[in-house]
Amino acid sequence: MAQIFLASGRRTLGYRLIGLRVARYVKADPASMAPLGPGRSLARSVLDTIAVVSASFLIIGLVDFFPVAVSRSKRAIHDHLAGTWVAAVDRPRYGAAIGVCAACLVVVVIATFGIVRPFEVEAYYMPSPSMTPTIHINDRFLVNKCWFRLHEPKRNDIVVFSVPENALQYIPEARGDNFVKRIVAIPGDEVRMANGHVYLYGHAGFQPEPFIPIGYLKTVPDPTGHNYEEDWFRTRRSDLVQHNGVYWIKVPAGEYFVLGDNRNNSMDSHVFGFIPRANILGKATVRFAPTFGELR
Repeated sequence: MAQIFLASGRRTLGYRLIGLRVARYVKADPASMAPLGPGRSLARSVLDTIAVVSASFLIIGLVDFFPVAVSRSKRAIHDHLAGTWVAAVDRPRYGAAIGVCAACLVVVVIATFGIVRPFEVEAYYMPSPSMTPTIHINDRFLVNKCWFRLHEPKRNDIVVFSVPENALQYIPEARGDNFVKRIVAIPGDEVRMANGHVYLYGHAGFQPEPFIPIGYLKTVPDPTGHNYEEDWFRTRRSDLVQHNGVYWIKVPAGEYFVLGDNRNNSMDSHVFGFIPRANILGKATVRFAPTFGELR
């Protein structure tokens, strides 16, 4: 198996696929068949893999392999970085070119649908206006699925999450759907909304939210209210705390309070309550269509 990832021997994956024999590049003697050695060999394989994976969502990554198929030197970009070159091709030139393209296509497809899309990065589109003006209806954006493996969700993160069970009594048609919202309060926070602003108990004043042109117009929570949007607060009184006659929503451990940026037109935590940590799929990072921009 090690031979597949090291380019120093003849029984490498590249040799098996298209008959490429790789050697260390010696500038004084470009035709030298100097052996790579395990360090340089592994470095070349790693750089090659990075180029393949980048090609799965950035087409320009394919440029890395173009010189292998058409240039006389047979040095891909990763060969230049690793100080290597394709010393010999044991099969016909055009067969090698077709082999390179076919091998790249197979690896790109496997990397995209088997690794990148399910576990790393996935593109989403916005079907509703609930996150305007940050994300407009029909915008396309990228979600980093591995971000929260390394970091805990924090306030103001824009997250994609699977709709929790507690939301289905209000939106049964959303079963199996994913939503995108902004985290407003994290576990242990006590939060309320009033006068168009979000307040966190123990924090002076309201939370600055320059991305919200018009805040939520109601007071939440309102245990005496008779609106379906407050139903879940009345049934979960244990999540409400009172300070000086004012009610606050206490976020339980392992759960988050999320709101859409379009506060008055969003199905979110002010309607269906908290979302569990396990439901969070990833962090929305970049909008790439119709315009490009970082999501904040």
